[in-house]
Amino acid sequence: MNNFEPFERVMLTANGTLQVVVSSYFNTVVRVVPVCSVPRGGAQSNVYDREVQLWVDWDNGRSQQFAVCRSTVVVSDPVLQGDVQQGTIGIGQIFEHIRQKPKFQFQAAGRGRTDLEGKQVVTRQYRLECSAITCHIYEQIWLQDLLVSPS
Repeated sequence: MNNFEPFERVMLTANGTLQVVVSSYFNTVVRVVPVCSVPRGGAQSNVYDREVQLWVDWDNGRSQQFAVCRSTVVVSDPVLQGDVQQGTIGIGQIFEHIRQKPKFQFQAAGRGRTDLEGKQVVTRQYRLECSAITCHIYEQIWLQDLLVSPS
């Protein structure tokens, strides 16, 4: 982790709380925008492939996407099935909803370039787990754009 800046290290070690960390750092609203939540193997499956985007809403009225989060979610608690299937809340919010702190297992971090514009991204892979749900998560975070003044 020595090749990452201090704020990058804070973001890389956020345990399902990236939305809260970025919102606190910039003192602004961060939204989770669902892209999909698809059950593997049919509607009765307890395994979901999810994707959400994270957007920051600046005070000047401008919104900016800064992350894509893809996850495989295994639901052990039938009560959570609807929340995960609808895909309307972030993974960190699921753990808040069930009042359980997940076990955080950091797996990898890196740097790369993505999309046609070649923007630099920080990537991370990690796992969050408790008795009700297990999440395998891969995130791409566009810090270069995020850290530029939102004027």
